[in-house]
Amino acid sequence: LWIGTFVGVVRFDGVRFLRFSSANLPQLGPGRVSRLFEDRTGVLWVGLESGRLLAWKDGIARIHLQNSDPPNQAVIAMAQDGVGNLWLQLGAGRLGRLTSDGVDFVATTGPLSSRSSLGLLVDAAGTLWVGTKDGLKVWDGNRLVTPLGMSETPNQPLDAFAWARDGALWTIRNRTLRKLRN
Repeated sequence: LWIGTFVGVVRFDGVRFLRFSSANLPQLGPGRVSRLFEDRTGVLWVGLESGRLLAWKDGIARIHLQNSDPPNQAVIAMAQDGVGNLWLQLGAGRLGRLTSDGVDFVATTGPLSSRSSLGLLVDAAGTLWVGTKDGLKVWDGNRLVTPLGMSETPNQPLDAFAWARDGALWTIRNRTLRKLRN
């Protein structure tokens, strides 16, 4: 179990808590953890409020993004699509795909007053779903588009969205829970 904190990450191994901060893991740098994500190869991705992104596996940490420019563009969401691309979303709403050279920012999804409207999910078919200022969208390989069969949903940000075990897509907006897809 991994837990992001204001000063680093903590791992609970079932018996004890192991703490990692910039003192014993200098790649973390300053700032609090904003997102943790483990990809299919077992790499733990650590996003920080400063915009820094690092990958950590087998005790080795590599920085993939230095602190953001402009500063304080927190990494708030991460997902891995069906072909293995790692996607990230920053607090100001920038959507990017990790490349060998850094991040290729491909769209703007915000900004919003509430970060909860932003987010990334991948469905069973490997499609990337993106929470934006204009509601829920999917990445079609070139741009963000309204998902098929969802044109009747308002183009307004969601409060939250998540996949259920049965494949249904649940959304919350204005204190209303809706099942949009199954």
